[in-house]
Amino acid sequence: LTMNGSGGTLNLGTGLTHTVTNVTLTNGTLDCGSSTLNVSGTWTGTSGFTASTGTVKYTAAGAQSVGVVTYSNLTLSGSGAKTTTGATVNGVLSLEGTATTTGTAPFYGAAATLQYKGSALQTTGAEFPSTFNGGGGVIINNASGVNLGSSVVISSRLTLTGGAFSVGTNTLA
Repeated sequence: LTMNGSGGTLNLGTGLTHTVTNVTLTNGTLDCGSSTLNVSGTWTGTSGFTASTGTVKYTAAGAQSVGVVTYSNLTLSGSGAKTTTGATVNGVLSLEGTATTTGTAPFYGAAATLQYKGSALQTTGAEFPSTFNGGGGVIINNASGVNLGSSVVISSRLTLTGGAFSVGTNTLA
């Protein structure tokens, strides 16, 4: 999917699912609407993306770099490490499948939620800043469980929907 139209806008619509290999933002605007955009390859370009209330889902079975844009909802799925450096999440960041993160934690908006919804045991990583301030809190919804990878502070709430949450030798405040 390449956006290269001066002044043009492509709105992905309402409640639809679009699957692409790569996203290239050169000129114009890509508006996610309230749809889901599945990306199995690369994201190039840092401007011309409007998140609206949609979801961008990175689905590669391997490493991927997340586009340096502002997302409403961001899902990291498939497998492999997803680099989140420079991304902003205002809604839900959901880790699914066996995907992990690398780089630095994304920036989180005031109402953001961090959700663990994997298909195997997950360990928190780069996606979890030392202090999580998102008003939506942290949700554990993984039947296989989640291990805390480092000491953290959750300023809002922790919701245990499914599976165990193991702190180990770390501190959870």
